[in-house]
Amino acid sequence: MKDQIFLTKQILESNLKDVRFPYKLNFCLTYKCNSKCLSCDIWKIKSTNELNSNELRSFFERSNKFSWIDVTGGEVFLRKDIIEIIDIILQNCKYLYHLHIPTNSIIADLTVDRIKEILKLKPLPKKFTITISIDGPPDLHDHVRGIEGNWESTMEVYNDLRKYENKNFKIFFGFTLSKLNLGKFQETVLSVQKEFPQVKYEDFHMNIAHTSGHYY
Repeated sequence: MKDQIFLTKQILESNLKDVRFPYKLNFCLTYKCNSKCLSCDIWKIKSTNELNSNELRSFFERSNKFSWIDVTGGEVFLRKDIIEIIDIILQNCKYLYHLHIPTNSIIADLTVDRIKEILKLKPLPKKFTITISIDGPPDLHDHVRGIEGNWESTMEVYNDLRKYENKNFKIFFGFTLSKLNLGKFQETVLSVQKEFPQVKYEDFHMNIAHTSGHYY
């Protein structure tokens, strides 16, 4: 409860006055990516000068008041030290309320195994969420993502992990809207529901593709 109260306080303060420390961190760990998305060029960039675990430990020892951390890339589960990195975050960020990690789920076994390892770490925050990227019904998703069979691997990852969902751990589907899949959101949801009828619209969140120098 104290973590949630602290986050609420930080959000309110950030809207009412200048803050000394941000409450949310969007941390890009790597540019390495095994997708070839038509709406993203990160996979074309060689990932260099990535912070190693010792450098990350030094950062989080000094910057440890984050309440919400998005660990992103690239594909973060391609980093061999991802479990160590998440543990560093958990051990240092005592006010952490929400940890979020997106994944393309291309390598299903690797993705599932590493998420299961994270679930064993202590102390996990009150909210730990995984977003499985899905940008259309089966054929369109594979086309947009540039990887044949990616739809099947996303469904495999969701099926393997959904048994672990509880009030603290939740899986979402992330739909990145672009000119490539405009008007296909409802069909995408229905395609997932054909395999998993319990999935609801509320289990999806939408991102908007845009041209930006933010990561590149």
